[in-house]
Amino acid sequence: MLNAEASATNPSTMRAFAGATWRNNIRLRRNAASLVSAFVIPGLFMVSFIAVFGHAASSIGFDYPLYLMAAAMFQAVMFTAGGSAMAMAVDIESGLIARLQTMPISALVTIGSRLATDLIRSLLSAGTVVLLGLLFGAQPDSAAGLLAAFLLAQGIGLVLGLASSGLALRSQHPVQTASLIQGIEMPLLMASTAFIPVATLPGWLQPIITHQPFSPLIDTIRALLTGGSAWHDGDRGGWLATRRARGRQRMGGTRISEALMNLVNTTAIHANRILLRWARSRSVLIMAAALPVVMIGLVLILFDGMVKLFTGSSLEVLPLSLMVAVGAAFTGALMGAGSIVQERHEGLPQRLATMPGRRSAPVLGWVAAETIRAGITVFVAFGLGLALGGRVGTLGAGLGVVAVLAVVALAAASVGVMLGYVVNTPQGAVSFVPLVMAAMFFNTAMMPRDMYAPALRPVVDVSPITAVAELVDGLVAGTPSTTAVFAFVAWYGGLIALSGVVLVRATSPRK
Repeated sequence: MLNAEASATNPSTMRAFAGATWRNNIRLRRNAASLVSAFVIPGLFMVSFIAVFGHAASSIGFDYPLYLMAAAMFQAVMFTAGGSAMAMAVDIESGLIARLQTMPISALVTIGSRLATDLIRSLLSAGTVVLLGLLFGAQPDSAAGLLAAFLLAQGIGLVLGLASSGLALRSQHPVQTASLIQGIEMPLLMASTAFIPVATLPGWLQPIITHQPFSPLIDTIRALLTGGSAWHDGDRGGWLATRRARGRQRMGGTRISEALMNLVNTTAIHANRILLRWARSRSVLIMAAALPVVMIGLVLILFDGMVKLFTGSSLEVLPLSLMVAVGAAFTGALMGAGSIVQERHEGLPQRLATMPGRRSAPVLGWVAAETIRAGITVFVAFGLGLALGGRVGTLGAGLGVVAVLAVVALAAASVGVMLGYVVNTPQGAVSFVPLVMAAMFFNTAMMPRDMYAPALRPVVDVSPITAVAELVDGLVAGTPSTTAVFAFVAWYGGLIALSGVVLVRATSPRK
């Protein structure tokens, strides 16, 4: 009798496994950030690289979409593993894992259900990028090779997921550990053979890239796709080093004045509060200065050889510094939006609204502080461009470029603060970073317009970074065109205006 009652109340291993897997799948479906990282970001990377280099690569007979397919499959399973570690860490800190350990179910249920959900996500994510690659003209050596590469990627993903979840389980600080895992994934992926043939890199860097942990895995997947040698597929780009593509891209009234001065003073107080906090921690301001330096260095090291291969000339330093200035400013602003979200969750804006002064002052204080931070970023990038040999000609042209970059900093700050008052989680703002990364690919600062596929040239023409690059080119030449001025004002003036409207609505008292 007792055994019968126990068996009736104790769930079987399979029922427990099915229930845990169902729960994990429900959580995955409700997590917008996970869905974006699974179905948007790997494909976005593939499309961005194909858009920049695909047309030029096809002109010399290089199947770049197929080259990227291996990287996209690995990226899909890598993101799945990172997401698995974070999901496991959240379950640990919420106490769910501890409660499960007191239940009459096998410990394998927790791990097995986690891996089952990872496998479902990985299959769908990798399948999406495979279909995308085929649509872009990738031609695998055989269907069997494609299937083998796909299955190998899934196996790699399960191993990575098991390892990352295990690290989270063993860590005393699981969420921080999972965040660290996710933080090192992208640098390792970018500094691998995922997107760039190793032969186009500087000679001193080639052994490092070839033998770092991700490169052999990606090259093995790529070898199955191409029918080549598994461990030496990275050298297949060697023949590219010998080829060259074709050449080359006024208020009045005392009361109004008093109100304005009061607004300016209270805004300065709030901005000073934020800046003092940043100065105490230092990490925010250090990152604002370091991010453009790192980005310029990475672009020069990783992409200069490929651009030279396809265009016959190296990356131009001044346009490159402008591209990084815009990209780094907006990336930093989006990442900084998390601090505003945290203040909202703590109720600080509501408390500040009860203080004397204009209700808009705290918001404007954030915009002012973020503009200073973005200004550090854009002017470090611009200064580095000048130090590396970029020239702006006359003093007037240089001052014009400074004014352009100041507007860019204000626009980036406005967008970041706007998102901080609109989204509900820090991840919600960071999820827009891929759009910034895409803009860094579709512009004339990266590649000359003629090197893009004809269908993509209109997109390149209206890119926000192209707007900056073309206006600066005109300022340096002494004859900025009306079209360039209009495009710049439309993009950055529009972003400032849109952010202002959204912020007014988001911070207005609810009736």
